[in-house]
Amino acid sequence: DTTADDDDTTPTDDDDDTTTDDDDDDTTEERLGLAGKLGAATALAGTYDGYEELYFVAEKGAGDDVCRIHYTATSVAERTDCVDCDWAYDLRFTGPSITAETDVGCLPTLGYDADSVNDIDGTSMAYGYIAEYFGHAQVMTLYTEATDSWDVVTFASWDAVTGEFSYDWEDTFYPY
Repeated sequence: DTTADDDDTTPTDDDDDTTTDDDDDDTTEERLGLAGKLGAATALAGTYDGYEELYFVAEKGAGDDVCRIHYTATSVAERTDCVDCDWAYDLRFTGPSITAETDVGCLPTLGYDADSVNDIDGTSMAYGYIAEYFGHAQVMTLYTEATDSWDVVTFASWDAVTGEFSYDWEDTFYPY
């Protein structure tokens, strides 16, 4: 006999959900943000004058700024050792400031707070630009002293007439 008795008191679960409540209240979903840097400048006649921003944006880059740090980027010397570059410069970064900070903020996402953001002031990097990387892509390069090499880091755009240069160097997604 496969029918249940009318006095059977065994509870039944008639809904189609597959979840169980085993008192594990860890229902938080990992949040991912996009870290990177973007910049714009005028790069003409041996000079580079612009800015750069470090950013961490919620929802894999589609949400609000969790942290944004802005600073000036100015050339201190032209570089001639990037043989494939249309131009290359040693840049100095000055005047850093946190321009946006929400949610968990800048320290856990980009490693800076109101005091340590000044560590950026006076730092330098060497950037270059190649108009036709492998015949078609416009890219920005970065000189890496440890390997003594110029490495392509992101796509870029430069107008040779106006000198307008821009890039958005997306790093990766990080949990926060």
